[in-house]
Amino acid sequence: MDKTQKLFSEIMKRDENEKEKILEELKELAKEYKKETKKRQVMLKRINKKLKKRFKKAVRKHSKLHRSEY
Repeated sequence: MDKTQKLFSEIMKRDENEKEKILEELKELAKEYKKETKKRQVMLKRINKKLKKRFKKAVRKHSKLHRSEY
C-alpha cells in the first residue's frame, strides 16, 4: 500500500467535517501546483525562444566568417 492509499484510508476513517477541511486544503494545493507549473512552462518557453534566437545569430555569423572556405 503506497502513501496515497494510506492517506486516503486515513481520511475515510475521519468524520465528515474533517474530510471537508482536508479536501479543501487539497484543492488549494492543487491550484497552487497548477499555477506554479504554468509559470515554469512560460519561463521555459521564453528561455527556449532566446536560445533559438542566439543560436541562429551565431550560425549566421559563423557562415559569414567562413563563406570563402565553402
